[in-house]
Amino acid sequence: MRESPPSSSDEKPALPVASDHEETLNGRLEALLRADRNDAALRVENLCRLTGGASRETWSFDAVHADQARLGLILRRDLPGTGNPGGMAREAAALERWGLGCIGMARRHLSGAVRSVELAAIGRRACEQEWDLLKLIGGS
Repeated sequence: MRESPPSSSDEKPALPVASDHEETLNGRLEALLRADRNDAALRVENLCRLTGGASRETWSFDAVHADQARLGLILRRDLPGTGNPGGMAREAAALERWGLGCIGMARRHLSGAVRSVELAAIGRRACEQEWDLLKLIGGS
C-alpha cells in the first residue's frame, strides 16, 4: 500500500491507497486461500510488500477467517514477468541437496569414520535447510 498525497486544503494524515498490482494480488490470494482453507468468507488484510530481495517479491499479510481468527502469513514469489517459473523449484532442489549433504557429513563424524569439528558443525546445519525448505513449500 502506498499513501495518497495530502490535499492542500486538508491537513489530515494520508490514507493508504492500494495499487492495481496489490489489489490483483490481494484478490488472487483470497481466492487461493478460500479454496485451500474451505472458508468462503476468508479475507486478506494488511497486504504489505517487504523490502529486500532482488530476485523475489516478499509480502506479509493476514488471512482473516470467518470466525475472525487471524493467521499471519508470508508470500515469497518470483518477480512478475521474469519468465522463471521453475525458479522456486530449483531453489527447493538445491536446499534438499545441501540438506542431504549436511546429513552425510554429520554421519561421517558421528560414525567415528572421520572425527572432525568441521563435519559436526556442517552436519548440524541440516535442520536449517529443512526449515528453509518447509518455508519455501508453504509449511509453517
